[in-house]
Amino acid sequence: MIEKLSRTLWRLVAALIWAGVGLLAAFLYTPTTLTMATCAAAGFFGVWMSALFNGWRLSAVASAALFLWLALQALGIALQSFEWAAMLLGPTGAYKLAVTMKFGTTVFVLSTLLRAFATKKPLFLVGEGALIALLVTKAFSGHRQGHIDRPYFLVDPLWSQGYDPLPFFMAIGAATALLVVVLAMSGNPQKRTMRDLCLALVVVGGLYLVTPIRALQNLPKPPTLGEESEKVELEQRYADSDTPNFEDRNRNRANAPMAVVLFEQDYTPSLGFGYYFRQRAYSLMEGDQLKADPSGRFDKDVPEDFPTDSVVPEQVPQNKEEGQIVETTVCLLSEHSRPFGLTNPVQLDPALNPDTSRFRMAYKVRSFAPELVYEKLLSAEVGSPEWDEETLAHYLKMPSNPKYQELADELRAEISDEYRDKPVVRAIKIFIWLGEEGTYCLHTKHSKAEDPVASFLFGDRTGYCVYFAHAACFLYRAMGVPSRVAGGYCVPAENRNDGPALLVGSRYAHAWPEIYIRGLGWVPLDVTPENTLEEPFEPPDPNLQRILGELARQAGTEEDLPGMAAKRNLRQMAGKGLRATAVSIPVLLLGAFLLMLLGKAIHLRRALSAAPERRAVTVYRAVLQRLAEFGFVREQGETRTEFARRVGD
Repeated sequence: MIEKLSRTLWRLVAALIWAGVGLLAAFLYTPTTLTMATCAAAGFFGVWMSALFNGWRLSAVASAALFLWLALQALGIALQSFEWAAMLLGPTGAYKLAVTMKFGTTVFVLSTLLRAFATKKPLFLVGEGALIALLVTKAFSGHRQGHIDRPYFLVDPLWSQGYDPLPFFMAIGAATALLVVVLAMSGNPQKRTMRDLCLALVVVGGLYLVTPIRALQNLPKPPTLGEESEKVELEQRYADSDTPNFEDRNRNRANAPMAVVLFEQDYTPSLGFGYYFRQRAYSLMEGDQLKADPSGRFDKDVPEDFPTDSVVPEQVPQNKEEGQIVETTVCLLSEHSRPFGLTNPVQLDPALNPDTSRFRMAYKVRSFAPELVYEKLLSAEVGSPEWDEETLAHYLKMPSNPKYQELADELRAEISDEYRDKPVVRAIKIFIWLGEEGTYCLHTKHSKAEDPVASFLFGDRTGYCVYFAHAACFLYRAMGVPSRVAGGYCVPAENRNDGPALLVGSRYAHAWPEIYIRGLGWVPLDVTPENTLEEPFEPPDPNLQRILGELARQAGTEEDLPGMAAKRNLRQMAGKGLRATAVSIPVLLLGAFLLMLLGKAIHLRRALSAAPERRAVTVYRAVLQRLAEFGFVREQGETRTEFARRVGD
């Protein structure tokens, strides 16, 4: 009787878990009240239905389940296809009923089939666990690639109440693991099942409480298994390499959050340009391609290492009449090989990491942002008076291919005599011409060419930013304008939405040409092709940008936030409870020991003071207790005589 009741209770537990599975599946794919209720009921009753197949062969169970599924699916299709259903229920009602029947049938058959198989063959428990894991992963897949504001149905209420969602995600993962364990145990419950369940609960709960979130973030990445895992890595490859990368880009590459930039004052780039964050410079002409200069004599304005103390780059003009100083704080969400900053950085300082579980590191950047005015640019000089001849020659060195100079001379001849000798005007001529003649495309036929830039410029002029940047740089140099190629990120100005934070995504990794204008420093003169074969990027998620900006604006410790309540954390609260329990363990153990002594004293007193007619019973109980201490316990249904015979043997 007790064994039957135990199996019924475990089947009830499995039915409740399957009801949750059906509810989650409906919520993910057809989130209507009718469908979710039907799928939950289908999962619940499917487990009880599986008990009817205990005496059946597995092939017979599979055949019956398949027949039932096909029959009910056909009925669902009929509700969608025939006019009588629409006339009877209305078009919307017929459609909802058909969808509900299809999904409910699928959940019912799956729960019946997998449960029946799992009770006969424990191997099929893997199928149930895999299904739960897939559904939970699907529900929270939007949180990947750094999108901490998703899924909205869970994250929005948590953020609004001041909770950090990350510990809740960990708790959901731990709960999912426990559900899989419970479902596996319910398939074939044993005597020690409850003990094992309690042990699993303690182990999983303990791991959840003691595992640091930072350690999980720093786990090694799995090996690259395909194109999907390379999407974000491709965006950093150009900035991390000493040589240009002309490989084709993926059209569907991910836009993972890479960093959050906080602006200490309002700043909008002039002339409608975007925010250029330089990370690397390529100025050394080696053969017919540009490389990063390894000597350290050039490009001294580009920092190589993250600041551990105040760093002041060299060769950066700071004429306040020609621009303004912009102070920013960069909080990295992804690993970077070197710092980047708003052009042009004049000072870098370390900063406290506002949230070590969220950001890799933080640093401050002070940049000189020149005010670009067309009238002044037309008459501006190029190069720095502090440069020697070697430096000037470095930024003017051309490829060996004479076609660059020939094309530059042709374009220079098209400039009116009044402006032909003005270097910035000549550069603007290249800028306009290349934008009109070029076509933006992430896939080109030039990446395998011996000279990709020449193949692009003197071919169909179809390519992406790396091609346009190098072609423009070579033509600028042919016009006598010192130039180089920079790599980093370019984020459209409208992405800021007048807020203090700017989210830098991996999709905004970019290469652009720069020219050196006297008094202003290195200025991006980035070519924007008028023709494109690519779809425009989706706008960034303003909610994610706002949330990350708020997190980045926190101080390094909670004590540094006067008047601001610390974020409540589920793991912190649970950890405090665990520590309180640990402190009370010695007291609990002492109390348990005293209770044991008290129990022994009570038993001894009863034995000594028992009436003569009750002494035999008292002695018998004492013997049973003594035998139990040595592991001899009566089994369920065993009589006293059978127990005595077994002990005697």
